Amino acid sequence: MGKVKVAIIGSSNSGKSTLVNALCHKHLLPEVSRTSTWLTTYLGRIPLQDFECGVINKYGTLRTYTYHEFRQDFIYDSGIIYDGMRSRGCDQFGFVNIEHLLAKHGIILVDTIGTGVNQYDTKRSSIIARQADIIVFVYDASQSANFNMNEMAFLKQTLFPSKRRTAAYCQRIFFVPNKIDMVSSVTEVCRTLRYNLQVFMDAKTKGYKSLIQNIIPISALYARLGTAGVLSVPYREDFSNENSYIEALQRRDFEQKLMSTPDLLGESNITTLVKAIIKVSKMVKQNKK
Repeated sequence: MGKVKVAIIGSSNSGKSTLVNALCHKHLLPEVSRTSTWLTTYLGRIPLQDFECGVINKYGTLRTYTYHEFRQDFIYDSGIIYDGMRSRGCDQFGFVNIEHLLAKHGIILVDTIGTGVNQYDTKRSSIIARQADIIVFVYDASQSANFNMNEMAFLKQTLFPSKRRTAAYCQRIFFVPNKIDMVSSVTEVCRTLRYNLQVFMDAKTKGYKSLIQNIIPISALYARLGTAGVLSVPYREDFSNENSYIEALQRRDFEQKLMSTPDLLGESNITTLVKAIIKVSKMVKQNKK
């Protein structure tokens, strides 16, 4: 699927799935609040294969799915997420065969389980982060310009167990404050984030300078609307459960944003993020030779 693994890491409901959908120009993963992808999912073009999605278990057995089937079968709601029982027994990985914005550059996207909800999902995300070539750490800037306690703990334990990190290592980590369409000052968000990163890296080091250069605020929602549009969202006139009702409300909100913001893609900063990832991926591929 590619030589460079880019892991999308972050708390549940930070906008990881919306970002993945934007990069794929397709509504693959659910964006409804209180839901999450059950499986760690790899996205990229699989040579000589025509199936849309696949799931491989610990025995190496592959089962194929359509996009719709995958979306329906491997999503769970908030109750199951917090319970953690399904996560504890999870020994499968998902694959999506798709030509996303970064695929032609030999890049595999890895959509991870949300961190900070249960210990099993956090552990799986930690493993993926350590195995990744590039990390895109997404957090919800509309809730707070600061990282929350779970995010701070994850970063400290997984990525920065000590302050001694090389500049090359820090070049491969992008901090992505999301939902900037809902914040009053993007400048203030970035200023606060630069201050927070001093917890992990000494401000006088080259590593710290690399980290703050890789702060890219985005609106994953605007990016997805600008690339895939609102019509790509599967829609049901069914209000029999809470998720269906929330989905209908979100769709109405999407349509209002489309009318009020003519250049959604330009407002999203997605192009800046894509270009930055491609630039760093070239360095990673060179080091692998």
